[in-house]
Amino acid sequence: LDEGKSYLRVTSNDDDLVLTQIMKAARQHCEQYTGRALLTQTWRLFLDAFPGAGKDDWWDGVREGPISFFAQSAIALPKSPLLSVIHIKTYDDSDVATTVAATVYFMDTASEPGRVVLRVGQTWPVPLRAANGVEIQFIAGWTAASLIPEPLRSGMLQYVAWKYEFREEPESAVIQAVRDQWDPYRATAMR
Repeated sequence: LDEGKSYLRVTSNDDDLVLTQIMKAARQHCEQYTGRALLTQTWRLFLDAFPGAGKDDWWDGVREGPISFFAQSAIALPKSPLLSVIHIKTYDDSDVATTVAATVYFMDTASEPGRVVLRVGQTWPVPLRAANGVEIQFIAGWTAASLIPEPLRSGMLQYVAWKYEFREEPESAVIQAVRDQWDPYRATAMR
């Protein structure tokens, strides 16, 4: 709030609630557009099965084109930057969870987006629940506001300034200018 008020040269506290709402909208718009978590957030990703676990992959023993066993070993996580994986669990048909040992996979924070990768010689367990049989809980985001890249911060401040000044106008006039700043920071999966 202080940073936004300073940027807008607002000295009174009269519009703090309005500014807080606009700033929240700016952050959410930035996160949605870029596919990033701006500050540290805990997320859960549910999958029906691990990659490559589909029964249709080898149903008749014939397949055209090259086969890569490594393409099935990684799971891209939908928010960047990836900080840590809390757990990976599978569920049986009675909804009982089993935690996958951390020795089965490793966390790849160098890739964009971050991902969990199956270790050599390991296999993903088979969940026994038909839907949402795999849960990956992870933490994404920058650990401090000062680490958020300046173009993302600047774009959000421009969005806030425009929405504060022109509250009743549609935001389309400012969106393209803001998105131009955010484009280089879109997570690879978002492009």
